[in-house]
Amino acid sequence: MALQKDMTLNGGTVVSNCYVRIDSVEAVKANEDSGWSLKVLTRIYKDAAARSAGDPAGSEAVHLHTPQYREYKFDYDPASEKGNLIAVAYSKLKTYEDYIGASDV
Repeated sequence: MALQKDMTLNGGTVVSNCYVRIDSVEAVKANEDSGWSLKVLTRIYKDAAARSAGDPAGSEAVHLHTPQYREYKFDYDPASEKGNLIAVAYSKLKTYEDYIGASDV
């Protein structure tokens, strides 16, 4: 699972059809009085082939440095948002302004 979208690199260069992967997802609750949230870390690659560089796990892949490369935090309700956390995270990421219009690949 991944997203595909045109992305702007640091310096303003636009790269078409970048391959965006979620690197990690963590469901966290700061304390008993707080609600749950999802912490999502993304990595952006020139394309799917660049992500797979070196081996299937992409251990030698080079990710692009973009203003969008960062950790995101979304509200999360484990009672109503059941299922695969990565799929939930991709759905939430597509609602974030930097990823609106991204397509699933």
